[in-house]
Amino acid sequence: MNDSHVAALPAVIVVGSNSTRLLYYLPDGQKIRNRLETRLMQAFDGGSLTQAGIQKAADDVHTLSLCAKEAGFLDIRVFATSAARDADNKNELLKAIFQKTRLNIVIWSGEEEADYSFLGAVSDASHMKGPVGVIDIGGGSSEVVVGTKEGLRQSMSLQLGAGRLLETNPINRVEDIALAMRQADRITHDIEPVAATSWTLIGGTGTALACAYLSIPYDAGLPQGGVVVPIAAAEELLYKMADMPLMERKNIVGVPPTRIDILPTGLIILLSLARRLSISSLMVSENTNADGYLFTLQG
Repeated sequence: MNDSHVAALPAVIVVGSNSTRLLYYLPDGQKIRNRLETRLMQAFDGGSLTQAGIQKAADDVHTLSLCAKEAGFLDIRVFATSAARDADNKNELLKAIFQKTRLNIVIWSGEEEADYSFLGAVSDASHMKGPVGVIDIGGGSSEVVVGTKEGLRQSMSLQLGAGRLLETNPINRVEDIALAMRQADRITHDIEPVAATSWTLIGGTGTALACAYLSIPYDAGLPQGGVVVPIAAAEELLYKMADMPLMERKNIVGVPPTRIDILPTGLIILLSLARRLSISSLMVSENTNADGYLFTLQG
């Protein structure tokens, strides 16, 4: 990508159901990422977001927009995903973010979120062979997409996210795993088995799993090109965390303190999907749906 093309790209902020993320390119093509743990999925009271949750989201978007402006970006585009889609008072969220930042926010549909997740995962894959599968485990939903760079073959957005499952089935002990797994299996059971030559996992669950697998700090970043992680490592980490008191989980290298409660439910979802789709290992990438959105603008 040439420098002029990079300079023409906007900065992107995505208000997810767990994290709010910022992505932009430097003139030399380097990707700069930042994120804040907004936990919008945990800010529901019935079908509506609480005022505290709305304000936290607005504050986080404001903070990240200032980071983008300090880097010289005037074009900043803001999007939201599952939690915003589900909220009965989503217009209050949009209004609060606009009043705080003067930035309009667009809520992606489940299909758009799945498509951008796929494009983000494959945007750096220069030698893709055959159809590839992408899994994005979010806070409110999980996206499962199969396709090639030429187009998508199958795209699903499931109402099954790490934050959503945490609300109904928190993992506080090993005995909690079976019930949470049954809940996840009820939703993943309807997925039609698909053929993919390889699978890629994106999102915070994947990053934390890969960092724990490599025994590196969460903020250290994954090796360029990602890392292959066996599904058995996810099961091992799940049982290890479930057998520990909540606050002791942060002592596991690679597990950030902000995910000690929500990572186990993310791993439950991954294991349920892996069984349904016959996945034994997958590539974990730091790319996100924000990468996918910017990929569509590169022409």
